[in-house]
Amino acid sequence: MSQPAAPKSQTSNLYQWPQNEPRTEIFCDQYARAATGMRGTEQGSRTGTNLGQGLGYIGTRDRKQAEAFGMIGATLGASEGRAQDQEFYSYHFQECRTGGRLVPTPK
Repeated sequence: MSQPAAPKSQTSNLYQWPQNEPRTEIFCDQYARAATGMRGTEQGSRTGTNLGQGLGYIGTRDRKQAEAFGMIGATLGASEGRAQDQEFYSYHFQECRTGGRLVPTPK
């Protein structure tokens, strides 16, 4: 009987920001960018593409037109995702500037 594989540790891919670092604007900008990433923009783009292509094909039954609808959906989805990313950035930046706890971020 084989042993179950141990769960992979996520901490090895994370960087813990120093809590005692002076909270300068540059430091907090770097931290907020790392903490935010571009997940909203990327996810919005993927979702918009999938919805646009799917609904475009259902509506037109034409693969080329469905691809065009997918591009439009990707643009709209990325725009909405970017707005979400900006909100996360503002949150993390303010947390840093006011002395809040800094969360680990991807390396």
